[in-house]
Amino acid sequence: MRDSLERLLVGLERIAPDQRCAPGASVPNDEQRDRQWCEVTAESDPERWLAQVYANKPLVTQLGELHHGGIGPTSSSSSPALMARMLEVLDVRDGHRVCEIGTGTGWNYALLAHRLGPENVYSVDLDGELVEQARENIRRVGYEPNLAAADGAEGWPGGGLFDRFIATCAVNRIPAACIEQTREGGIILADLKVYTSTGNLVPLRRTENGAEGHFVDGFSAFMLMRGETHPPISGYPDRDRRQARHRYTSVREQRPWEAPV
Repeated sequence: MRDSLERLLVGLERIAPDQRCAPGASVPNDEQRDRQWCEVTAESDPERWLAQVYANKPLVTQLGELHHGGIGPTSSSSSPALMARMLEVLDVRDGHRVCEIGTGTGWNYALLAHRLGPENVYSVDLDGELVEQARENIRRVGYEPNLAAADGAEGWPGGGLFDRFIATCAVNRIPAACIEQTREGGIILADLKVYTSTGNLVPLRRTENGAEGHFVDGFSAFMLMRGETHPPISGYPDRDRRQARHRYTSVREQRPWEAPV
């Protein structure tokens, strides 16, 4: 994984000199002080901003109203190690067409475009402002992107078939449109959270009747997908414990990520 990350960072430096595809021009810091967010930009604190952009950790790039109330992170750039891991699992090949749900800063799009060519990469995001910022970022590194401000739960607007689907957000179920727009034998990669913190990254192979696969090793967590057609599930279920009783079983040897989905 360390070797993969080093190759990824070398590739990023090659296609994005001077941080031209770095997350945004104004980057809220992901360190909270007295429950307040500290904004760090290339102009206000260039040294700290640059260190955060290239750090191997998630970087919050937008604050907004959360689905369960309050103000908090609504978009971020994932840690480079996690993005490298996802791209390895996605297993793209020459000529593949890829659709991404969650454009964000456009960095992951730029990496896919560098590998496959921008004509084979598509990305959707519910936030039109993020889409336009990503478009500018991607154009700075010489690619003309295929982006759309739309609900990712509906797949790529206008349809089409893809060899790979990748969601850089958590979903509580795989959107039917993603399955329908994936070629048979193709892969859908998403952070499947069936409930709060319950689930993980799972690559699903498109079959004649749907999609199936196994959770990958190691835990990952993304922000929940937003949109009217894919409302997030959060919190914990109410339990009626009035007739509850305790019982004990033997330890199950099968690990969660080895269970079929």
